[in-house]
Amino acid sequence: MNSLHVEIPMPVAAISKNGSHGTWHKQQELFQQAKTDAYNCIVNVRNNSPCQLPWTGPVVVLVRWYARSKPFPDFDNMVARLAPAMDAAQAAN
Repeated sequence: MNSLHVEIPMPVAAISKNGSHGTWHKQQELFQQAKTDAYNCIVNVRNNSPCQLPWTGPVVVLVRWYARSKPFPDFDNMVARLAPAMDAAQAAN
């Protein structure tokens, strides 16, 4: 089975769904920056990988989340913060 291991920077908390994190414009700017960062990481790994591309089967995404703070971010916020990376993975295909 072919696989790629991609590490992306931790998305900033301001793109979480909960709470007030400034203006919509600022949140969108941070979202786009996180998406660009993730896209660059994915493309770099993909271009330097011996894996056969493009894939023709299902894709499995495994997320390991390491938080430095307590309490641990709730699930909804983690999913929201991963949205830019998921968008980047689709764009990199």
